Amino acid sequence: MQFVLSNADPDYHPQFDIETPLKDLPLRKETKGVLSLIYRSYICTPEERIEFDRILQENEIKRKQELYDQLLQEEEKKKQNSGT
Repeated sequence: MQFVLSNADPDYHPQFDIETPLKDLPLRKETKGVLSLIYRSYICTPEERIEFDRILQENEIKRKQELYDQLLQEEEKKKQNSGT
């Protein structure tokens, strides 16, 4: 915590509406990752952790499939452009 306090910008004033659900806030991907890590490591129950890990695994599978599909499309475009 000392690290955060010593590196915090004293002139920074966040402009978040505390009534807005966290999932609807315009957070950077890295911020969401840090919040997820904090939630998993310190806040959730063992049962919630199991469900959270399951969701993370599903998301990783989807991400890999999307990347694979994108690579296939790029390869197909390269083949079409090269005329082979």
